[in-house]
Amino acid sequence: MSSNDAPDVPATPGAGHEPAHMDPALAERIARAPDARIAVIVTARGALEDLVAALPAEASLAHAYRLIASVAIEAPGTAIALLADHPAVAAIEAVEDVQAWPVSAQREVDA
Repeated sequence: MSSNDAPDVPATPGAGHEPAHMDPALAERIARAPDARIAVIVTARGALEDLVAALPAEASLAHAYRLIASVAIEAPGTAIALLADHPAVAAIEAVEDVQAWPVSAQREVDA
């Protein structure tokens, strides 16, 4: 088979597709401390099983959410950045603490 007959296959797993959406604040956090472990929610582009199979070995799986085809993991920033280019990944968002609404704001919503 000559080089002209070779199948058109991307050289890397993520080549040839649009990278996953990554929250800009998360990308900045990874750039500042690439080896720090970060808790994130990773959303599948297709089947949840494909996403789970794509997780790096250094990732700790905390939860799988079948209804929204996502997983909660903790992994080093470098592994998260690489995961963003995998075709099974649609989006990556940092896990953030939820802030409670002040009572006065809730009264306005209820009114």
